[in-house]
Amino acid sequence: MVRTGKTVSVMNAHGARKMAANPQYPVGSYQVTENKRLLPIPQREVNLDTLTQNEQ
Repeated sequence: MVRTGKTVSVMNAHGARKMAANPQYPVGSYQVTENKRLLPIPQREVNLDTLTQNEQ
């Protein structure tokens, strides 16, 4: 999905189906945005090379 650029649309559609099937989830659950695709840099790597975390 990342390679084809469909991550956000596919995950949001999946979330909409999950929310419709089980409305007890909090509002805003399953809302995927481009910045939520980023993974944090492990803290040990940040400490070793004075890196900064991805903007989220």
